Amino acid sequence: MKYVSTLIFFSLISTLAMTVQADVVINEIMYNTPGTPDVEWIELYNNGSTTVELDDWYFIDDNPLHTHCILMGDLLPGEFLVVVGDFALFSTQYPGVTNININAFDPSGTGFSLGNGGDSVIIYNDDGVLVDSVTYDDGGEWPASADGNGPSIELVNPGLDNNFPTSWEPSLADGGTPGQINSVYQFNQAPIIHDTDREPRLPQAGDDVLITALVSDASDLDRVELFVDRGNGFVSQPMFDDGAHGDGAAADSLFGGTIESQPEGALVRYYVAAYDDFGQVVTKPSDAPASSRAYTVGYTPEYSLRINEIMASNVITLADEFGEFDDWVEIQNTGSESIDLGGMFMTDNFGSHRQWMMPNMTLAAGDFLIFWCDDQPEQGPLHTTFRLSAGGEDIALYDTEAHGNTLLTGFRFGIQNPDVGFGIWEPNIPNPAKSFSDVSIQPEYLSTATPGTTNDEPGSAVVINEFLTTSEAGGIDDWIELYNRSTQAVDISGWGLSDDAGNPLKWVFPVGTVLAANNYLVVNELELGYALSSSGEEIQLTSADGVTGIDYIGFGQQQPDVSYGRLFESTWAFLSLPTPGVSNLSVLSPVDDHDLPLVLTVNGAYPNPFNPSTKIHFELPVAAQVTVAVYGLDGRLVRTIDAGMMAAGPANLIFNGRDNQGQRLASGVFFARVNAAGETAVVKMTMVK
Repeated sequence: MKYVSTLIFFSLISTLAMTVQADVVINEIMYNTPGTPDVEWIELYNNGSTTVELDDWYFIDDNPLHTHCILMGDLLPGEFLVVVGDFALFSTQYPGVTNININAFDPSGTGFSLGNGGDSVIIYNDDGVLVDSVTYDDGGEWPASADGNGPSIELVNPGLDNNFPTSWEPSLADGGTPGQINSVYQFNQAPIIHDTDREPRLPQAGDDVLITALVSDASDLDRVELFVDRGNGFVSQPMFDDGAHGDGAAADSLFGGTIESQPEGALVRYYVAAYDDFGQVVTKPSDAPASSRAYTVGYTPEYSLRINEIMASNVITLADEFGEFDDWVEIQNTGSESIDLGGMFMTDNFGSHRQWMMPNMTLAAGDFLIFWCDDQPEQGPLHTTFRLSAGGEDIALYDTEAHGNTLLTGFRFGIQNPDVGFGIWEPNIPNPAKSFSDVSIQPEYLSTATPGTTNDEPGSAVVINEFLTTSEAGGIDDWIELYNRSTQAVDISGWGLSDDAGNPLKWVFPVGTVLAANNYLVVNELELGYALSSSGEEIQLTSADGVTGIDYIGFGQQQPDVSYGRLFESTWAFLSLPTPGVSNLSVLSPVDDHDLPLVLTVNGAYPNPFNPSTKIHFELPVAAQVTVAVYGLDGRLVRTIDAGMMAAGPANLIFNGRDNQGQRLASGVFFARVNAAGETAVVKMTMVK
């Protein structure tokens, strides 16, 4: 049983869907109405038994710099309050709704709006204490029909945890039900299976496999069962919430069950079913057993697929078979053998692994294939259920269910220019770079869009060349280096340099700033007025108009005193000796493959106990995407860190003792779950004050 060392994790992910919440809950959201402009609004509901005074409460979206929307008045038990984006737009569409907050959050387009591709709604009381929050999406497990097709998203019951997408449904009434009981409201709610997980993600011969399911019900849950098909049909077995079956603590709503080890090559299918005392049954997946989760024992993911080029603002470059100029994504098989794409998934959100299933077709070695991201799947098998955002988002491919649904390739992109391709420029990488395992390929703006063929050379003369986010010594340690790789001087007066693609002119270069040919320019955090996040974020370079992208890089977890720099065109690496103002090539050092661990290994955290931060030390068997989830002793997820691609060998990252909202955590015990290369390992940490 090889999962024993990681069982601690499963005691951490349990969050009861029926735990006591604040009386005021976010009950309904309309973020994208048909046509333009959007008539956006949010509905609050008092689910408690006492009146709540809302004066000076406020809410915000996922950008804390946006202007707060102030709430006013009293909210009685059982009452609703609608907070609208624009009074004029709302009153035209909903003339009969009168229980409206006195302040709008986007009056005449001067505030903030709710993102159509996903956003957050966060409420604070008058003391600045978080009351409720919802981070919704327009796909995955969230109701996709609410994205511009008429419905709002409604909470099925205000007693449910609204952080779970499974607690929401699209409204049955076009336009939603602002200010009144939700159209999907259910008093006796059927059980909800919020999530299932598998450990290990890619089982090998001899591995027992732990299946967990987070299940909630108001009061009448009867049992949870695991159905397993080892080749002779589905057979049920019980799942347990007793603290003795890899299910965390007893009675914490996390159920566990084990599938015994199977031989190499075996295909195992499974699904979870939950039953209540009223005979209601729900399954995960929802249409099981017609579909199910699955894994193939001993399978190695096919990493030779890559997203080679995208275009999120296609005006005249390439028309689809209907003559429409839609967003597109080009994938390439960089391997030496054909790849069956059937059952793989494409997504524009790293948090949604199953957004759109790719068609049954084969991509030959070296070949390219164009997919149309137009939200028009009825037009054919190469047309996805989502569009790309020209303002920047994610694009990724995930493997089939049978092969673990693991990430195969993907990246985050920033502002996209009309008819400009954004993709991988990978010429023959000269030595010594080829010999280093920490070299990664990053996409950039291309000089010419080349759908269906090898990408042309990059189009930007001035590029982001290197940056540092933190040092052990502290102080003014964040900086960004630009490089002019052309033979002509470039005037960059007024250009924007930002850590937020949504705010590209956050800092601008002064008038008269000229970057000489083959020269460098370094700007530090004191000049910028902002610091870079060591947990990972983005750097966007734009022209003075704020809408034309010059260069962009999205990055993951960074290490103190280790910069991240460009080597040759699109190739990047971690540099143990930062080189601000000079070439990056002189600091490269090879990694001896004989020193690499065989499996993901976590070597602890230091200091431990810690205050205010600690460094988590681990070793990677191969270069891999690394994510870390930090949980409290009560099982509450407090922090998610996307470290991005990290090199094989020893590595570390800093946990700064803050939650996802940037708030300092209280003293206590925390567990960090490190995920990389299909493996998971856990370290225990204690924060003291």
